[in-house]
Amino acid sequence: MLNTKQPKNSNDLSVVGQTMNITGNITMASDIDILGSFNGDGEFDCINIRESGSVKGNISANKISIAGKFEGKINTKKIIVSKTGSLTGEIFYESIIIEDGAILNCELKRTI
Repeated sequence: MLNTKQPKNSNDLSVVGQTMNITGNITMASDIDILGSFNGDGEFDCINIRESGSVKGNISANKISIAGKFEGKINTKKIIVSKTGSLTGEIFYESIIIEDGAILNCELKRTI
């Protein structure tokens, strides 16, 4: 996972818009909001998959929030899955919050 020692700036947010489809690998020491689709591997400080967003690949992040769809492998310190979220794959986490109504078809593995 990324080690971000620099203070966060309010401009440190990237957005994949609702009409965007990105294929490839992304590594960044800041936050990203996914409203469209991202297929590939990524390393982030924080990734937010919004209700309209979908991600397929391997993701490593300090914090992940899922309100849309995810398929693949996640390695994170903290994951939050909202009631509209859908997870398929393998999840390695330290802390997890799952809202009632979330769809999980995955293997959960707690790490410390």
